[in-house]
Amino acid sequence: MRTFLCGCGNRLHYENTLCLACGAAVVYEPVSDRFERCGDDHGLQPCSQRDPIGCNWSGLASDGPSLCASCSLTRKIPSLDDPRNLARLTATENAKRRMLRTLVSMGLWKPGGPFPEGTLPLQFEILEPIPEGPAVTTGHQDGVITLNLLEADEVQREITRENLGEPYRTLLGHFRHEIGHYYWDALVRDRPPLEEFRARFGDEREDYAASMSRHYETGPRPDWADHHISAYASMHPWEDWAETWAHFMHRFDTLETAKDTGVAQGRNVPVMDSGAFVGIAGANRREARAFVLESSRWHNTIVVANELSRSMGCPDVYPFVPGVEAMQKLFFVKRVAMGRGGK
Repeated sequence: MRTFLCGCGNRLHYENTLCLACGAAVVYEPVSDRFERCGDDHGLQPCSQRDPIGCNWSGLASDGPSLCASCSLTRKIPSLDDPRNLARLTATENAKRRMLRTLVSMGLWKPGGPFPEGTLPLQFEILEPIPEGPAVTTGHQDGVITLNLLEADEVQREITRENLGEPYRTLLGHFRHEIGHYYWDALVRDRPPLEEFRARFGDEREDYAASMSRHYETGPRPDWADHHISAYASMHPWEDWAETWAHFMHRFDTLETAKDTGVAQGRNVPVMDSGAFVGIAGANRREARAFVLESSRWHNTIVVANELSRSMGCPDVYPFVPGVEAMQKLFFVKRVAMGRGGK
């Protein structure tokens, strides 16, 4: 995530609601991808969820309180009678806004923008498991992303992460994974990239329920690291795509942050053979080499980030070591997402 500027010239971080230099209240405006001071010439007003959950986006209406473009996508929220749920909802919506802002930066989403033909509008449901009620499963179906509110409980999420043997589990990671399913429907299903998707990821018509049962009963395939970006990605082609999409977003945001903050990214030396990427979604040698050089910058940035985290006694920020086949899939995802694949 890059930083932004207040009208007074002071640097603003993405979470800011106030400029610490001039004292002005500020809002993020997703159409222009900028921060503006409330009530300036643009007539922007804060989202009506600013006080309850700390939303710092601008409301959709300029003449009174209204939801922002992010909060308006959430069609169900949990009961706030439990005071813990307000803090959980605050954390969940914050992660959702960050995910959406990355899509804005990528040029893949903007408020009121057109949806690809045949794609349902994007919506979210944030649900709390109720005793004796139906289970709440984080997932995506028909344009609706559901998130289990307990994923915002750090203790519960850590227990789940340990039980499943996952190296990484965060709210932001969930949103990036589930939005990957949404964009598979938007960019791959019944579209030109589908044939190459099946060649690289597998046939998505494989029985999903059977694949899920097999994964949780016997664990991931032993050689998953040779073919997939994570163990969970080996479960089914849809999950392989969604996991790879999430890492595509991790990479994009990490590199944007590193560039904006001037984090040393080492020598611009390829760490992979660019020839292994020629032809992916029609990529030529120049495009393949550009991806490999970008991957080198990403690798060097991750090394710095992980070492800084270890210096504080914390886990690695990015506890993954993608192999060549996983990186080929990531390149395919990037090219399809950026409109260069399947043509």
